[in-house]
Amino acid sequence: MALVASGQMDDVRARVVWKVAESAVVQSVLDFAIPTPAYLVEPVRRVGTYEGARSRIAMLPVVREGRALMLTLDSGLELAWAHALVMHPDVSALYAQPFMLVWDHDEGSIVHIPDLTAVIDGQLVVFEVKPAFRRADPWIEARTALAQRSLGRAGTRYHLLSDVTRQMSMNLQILSGYRRPNPFLASEVRIALQSRSRSIGGVVEAICRERAGEAYRPPQSGAAGAAPETDFADGAHREKSQMASVRIGLEVAMHLLAVGHFHTNLDQPLRLSSVLSRQHPDVSSWAR
Repeated sequence: MALVASGQMDDVRARVVWKVAESAVVQSVLDFAIPTPAYLVEPVRRVGTYEGARSRIAMLPVVREGRALMLTLDSGLELAWAHALVMHPDVSALYAQPFMLVWDHDEGSIVHIPDLTAVIDGQLVVFEVKPAFRRADPWIEARTALAQRSLGRAGTRYHLLSDVTRQMSMNLQILSGYRRPNPFLASEVRIALQSRSRSIGGVVEAICRERAGEAYRPPQSGAAGAAPETDFADGAHREKSQMASVRIGLEVAMHLLAVGHFHTNLDQPLRLSSVLSRQHPDVSSWAR
């Protein structure tokens, strides 16, 4: 604390250490960049191994350079922010515990391992995740300022992320199940994207309207070997078809939220009345 407060930790001397295929890759902070090949970058430490760890390990599957990988995270809070980053349309890659920041001094070294790093619009952005009750810790504040100064010299942003509401965490968990596209609903996805719907219910309505307009012809009443069609059977078929369209519409709306085509207030329950926007929040606005 004394060394940081006095400014004796020279930012220029900071090093970045990555783990790539079981080997260490060391960079000056001024040369900060993801080593290649990026798909071989591994976490520099195992989660839940630091002193005081609560062993609330979470996992999140991601795709990086066409390869399916599993991120391991220290907590449900890290998982929530990882979900939010994966859903954001500007984020193209996500890493967990990806590197060590090392500041060297004659008295010893300070080592810091950020929680998450994302590639956003082609630029690396670093995130530390801390619950609100830990943010006021003087050491967290000092280390955050030191990391921001050091990475800032390389043009890299460093953000501190804090608590999310329980509702947002639940919504992110729900939406995570809709990230993968359903190839059988490609036409419905196009309908939703081309519509001017301003709510989840509007997306569902647009898809239901389009599906109802498709050529549906019940069997002819005089067809050989077929029983005469009744009004009851026709009504039951229409009701079943409409319910299927509603389910499909909801799935499409959830998928478009999960992949970032639409945005809504995730601090509120997901309802048909939930307002949709095509404007996405800047990731820096999440920092507290």
